Amino acid sequence: SLLLQASTTTKEFAVEAKRQLFQAFLHMDLLGASTDDQDSLVQLRASCKEAWLAMMQSTPSRTQEEVLRVMRQLPGCSSAQGEQLTEDGLFSMDIALQLPSGARVAVEVDGPTHYVTSSSGAVQLNGATQLRNRLLEARGWKVVSVPAVQWTSMTGGEAAQLAYLEKLIIRE
Repeated sequence: SLLLQASTTTKEFAVEAKRQLFQAFLHMDLLGASTDDQDSLVQLRASCKEAWLAMMQSTPSRTQEEVLRVMRQLPGCSSAQGEQLTEDGLFSMDIALQLPSGARVAVEVDGPTHYVTSSSGAVQLNGATQLRNRLLEARGWKVVSVPAVQWTSMTGGEAAQLAYLEKLIIRE
């Protein structure tokens, strides 16, 4: 396996490489693939997890704070919390909300680094962001993305923002 080869031939990875490797470990977990059968992989995973957890300290953007403020005005959304960790501590959600129905919603305010543009000009979430969403969903969260560019360019003021969030979170 590529991970096994990396763990035996590479002594030191850069921090970002370790974070990316940890994403690969998490994806393998999601797929049901075991990485716990080789001591070297267990050690590599632990090192990569340490690098991953070190990035959990996050400062909310002004846009995130605005989305949270507006969201709390929606029925059933007053308890929304910014920058919440998942139960296992592996993911920081921009905004976490438990609806009266019991559904848990992770609202991610995604800036331009979360997107790629294809050769045809179509804009879509990048691979790392898509994986983040799948991993949050596997932890029981419905993931809703609020594109920061769309939010900041929205016309119609707070009424339009409320309607937008209501459609994304409550009516869906």
